[in-house]
Amino acid sequence: MSQSAIPYRAVGVFLSLIVFAWATNACSGNRESGQKSSDPNGRALSFTGELAFLDEVRDTVSVIEIAVAANDSTRSLGLMDVRNLETSQGMLFIFDRQEVQSFWMANTPLPLDLLFADENRTIVHIHTNARPYSRSQIPSLYPAKYVVEVNAGYAMARDLQVGHTISYTITN
Repeated sequence: MSQSAIPYRAVGVFLSLIVFAWATNACSGNRESGQKSSDPNGRALSFTGELAFLDEVRDTVSVIEIAVAANDSTRSLGLMDVRNLETSQGMLFIFDRQEVQSFWMANTPLPLDLLFADENRTIVHIHTNARPYSRSQIPSLYPAKYVVEVNAGYAMARDLQVGHTISYTITN
């Protein structure tokens, strides 16, 4: 073996290790960007409003505190890296226009229920028990302007139904 072959072999081993590390990180499925939260408790939310679920006669079924995602930046973060969400808390996504919405659970460690509501704030679709870290698309099935995410099981425990409505106030 010539002396000049040793540096090339070392470079090859080094590049192999880089590719292996990248592939392991990219294929883990738990992190879209490969970044782990620096906080072991996850990302903290700011709850700036309240949302009520109303039945068909507009009686209040339940009320939650909400974090609001009303722009591209906050909507793209959603509940990513949030590890603690109380039963009485959730996130309200407000979109600029009504259309079929699609979500996924990449970087989201909590199982969630997603409630899709149209521009009249009527629930048009409920997806229960979305799997943590899943990259599968969760479509609204019908045009929606609002999406509410709550802990998995919330919708069933409170008998929330398609046709119920949401009402919210934002304090900030």
